[in-house]
Order: sequence, then structure tokens, then C-alpha cells
Amino acid sequence: MAAGSALVVAGSSSASATPDGDYTGHSYDTLTHKSAGRVSGNIVQDGTDLRGELKIAGFNIPLKELQMTENSHPADDYYGVLTDPKYEKDETPLRVTLTKLYDQFNGMISRPGGKFGHLGFNLYADDGHRDPDLAQEKHVMRPHWTNSQHDFTIPKRGLPTDTGLKRLTKLADNSPLYSIKGDGQ
Repeated sequence: MAAGSALVVAGSSSASATPDGDYTGHSYDTLTHKSAGRVSGNIVQDGTDLRGELKIAGFNIPLKELQMTENSHPADDYYGVLTDPKYEKDETPLRVTLTKLYDQFNGMISRPGGKFGHLGFNLYADDGHRDPDLAQEKHVMRPHWTNSQHDFTIPKRGLPTDTGLKRLTKLADNSPLYSIKGDGQ
């Protein structure tokens, strides 16, 4: 599994869960950091169990399908593999990871194998003090991928295939994936 990265969105107020568990944020391709749109969720944590739903990339993911992983403290880590046909693509299930650290959730959706890229996401309490569109605007594509001769399209629904390992390997066999310009070396 490819490692994703998490972006912590700073704000002027501390995040605290709203009484109804509403969270909002944005998603991004974990390789290029290109934006993949908004993400939202109604997340209620009851001990080690989660209730609610995560809405990302056209999926409505029931959080009851996720299980807390062992030894996941100080953060609470959850993991699930969704095999229902509505979550599968090319007979490949959807994997979901979710980590709660303090009052923010970060996570990733992906699929096993190398055809699909990964979408990371950040969620924070929808307390009316932060604008997820502003946070999304500040989340910029990684510079070396903007210098790439290859197009990386990130769909608003579903997982990207442009940043899947199989495509990247095929592209790298024919030419460099990107060039670093102006690095002084």
C-alpha cells in the first residue's frame, strides 16, 4: 500500500466536533497533491465504533464498515475493505483508512493493485469558522508534477487511474515522469 500524506489545515479556532458530528474538508491525489474536491462526513465515535457516513469522490461510505486497528493510540486508526458491488471497480474493492487525531480526521481511499491512484482527505468539524474551499485553494499540486510532460487528471467521482502505479511504470519506461528545473544542480 502506498503511503499517503496528510495536510493539517490551520485555522483561527480550535476544531471541536459539532453536536451532530458534521465534518467537512477536501480530498486530493496523494501523489501529485492535485485537488479532488470536497469531502464531508457525519462521524460519531462511540468508544471504538464509528457511526455515520463519509462522502468522497461520489462514494457514500458507511463508517460502520470500518474497524479500529489494534494499537492505534494516541491516534484512533480505522480500516475497512468495502466489497459491495457499488464500491467495486473492475472487481476490485475499495479500501478506506481513517485516523482521528484530536478533533480532526485524515484518511485515504484506495484499491489494491496498481491500476488506481489514492485519494487522501482531511476533515475538520463543520463549526462555521473554516472555509473548506479556501483550504482546498491553498492545497497546491506538488511542483515537480506540474513540470511533468504527462497529464494527470483527477476525477471528481471515483479514484484516479492517471496516478496509478501501472500507468506510472509504463510512462517511466518510455521517458522521465518529470524534470526538476532550476534546482541548481
